[in-house]
Amino acid sequence: MRKMSTYTHGWVDYIASGIFGAIPSLLGWKGVPRYLLEGAAGTAAIYSACTNYELGLVKALPMKAHLAMDAASGCMLIGSALMLDDEEPEVRTTLAGIGLFEIFAALTTQTTSTNERGQRGGQARRQPTRRRQMASSR
Repeated sequence: MRKMSTYTHGWVDYIASGIFGAIPSLLGWKGVPRYLLEGAAGTAAIYSACTNYELGLVKALPMKAHLAMDAASGCMLIGSALMLDDEEPEVRTTLAGIGLFEIFAALTTQTTSTNERGQRGGQARRQPTRRRQMASSR
């Protein structure tokens, strides 16, 4: 299976964060489920903006760390769905479904962005091999 590009993942991050942040208001959720999903959506938008990928603004967070945070957020949402047994089944199912979506996206995305590959490739080009150094000095 071909993995999702980091560029596509970036678009998914921002669109999904907006949708997930709006779900509690649209469905009339109150209390803990609302705070959990709005918090997860807001946090994902912030660390997406800080990720070193094509759509990142700050480019401080490596892609592997971003994907680990996506997976951890998904696990948190699934765990919340299991623990909030006093909530409506629809609320719990929605939280678990979003959690599964986050884990799936983390597992099916490339682990390095073109930004990260370009940085490593640029370093390799700047450091010529010993053979090239000797040839250029002749």
